[in-house]
Amino acid sequence: MVNRTAITPAIAALAGRRIDAQDSDVQRFPLAEADHIFEKLLRRFRQEHVVRLVCSAACGADILALEAANILMIPTTIVLPFAPYVFRRVSVTDRPGNWGERFDRLVQAALKNDGLIELGLDVADENAYVIANHRIIEAALGAGKSRKLAFIVWEGHSRGSDDTTAEFLKTALFHGFEKKSIITRRRTR
Repeated sequence: MVNRTAITPAIAALAGRRIDAQDSDVQRFPLAEADHIFEKLLRRFRQEHVVRLVCSAACGADILALEAANILMIPTTIVLPFAPYVFRRVSVTDRPGNWGERFDRLVQAALKNDGLIELGLDVADENAYVIANHRIIEAALGAGKSRKLAFIVWEGHSRGSDDTTAEFLKTALFHGFEKKSIITRRRTR
């Protein structure tokens, strides 16, 4: 028997955790897990037959997903709440890892392929990331009649009322997306 869900093309909207800050008290996405999460994303995108990815480009989940899509030759759309140089400073290079150059390559490719949506919001706007998440979902909804998947790359639970990743999931589910979780921390005994 053929599993039709596995072969039906899917549009993926994705949000998730950034790499933990060096001085973080709580580990949500340790830098040491980045390669493992990248491999999970490759595998899951293949399994779900993702044909388009829509996400932002912060360090961690977003950049890893965009790089996995690139390897699989999946077209991408990047949604940034601010100008790229501002977003790079506040959401990419402020964490450990070599995220800056990777971000630059992804943004240049997106510009070349007409795959960058820059919202032009003010960096001081406390709702900027929520607005960007809504635009990610909107762009995925408008990307054709394929299945809609909400990939959420996180440790498995909300960190509170200001958790934009949890808010992304809630909004995507409201719009009928299927939830696909990727856990950023390996279970330890």
